[in-house]
Amino acid sequence: QGNDKTIRSLAARPRGDHLDEFFHNANLFGSVYGKRWEVIAPIVQPKLPESSEWIRWDFHNHRSYRYYKLDIYDGYSHTRPPHKFASLAELALFE
Repeated sequence: QGNDKTIRSLAARPRGDHLDEFFHNANLFGSVYGKRWEVIAPIVQPKLPESSEWIRWDFHNHRSYRYYKLDIYDGYSHTRPPHKFASLAELALFE
């Protein structure tokens, strides 16, 4: 309790050795108690990353949540089952 944050930005860094395994589409969810999840924002990477630099998405969110989760539902990989997400290097959330 008391750890609620209003997240308005998400950033991710692809793995430099596997840029082709980065995600394409995801949804960011928030929850006050960790049981009922509300969609905050869709997170879309419109093209395959060209480097392992941070990629940042800003969105409107006016509600504070204690828990956040990123549901990645497809990716760019063609070496694994087609269009499956496989990896990323780092993930960060910002108020």
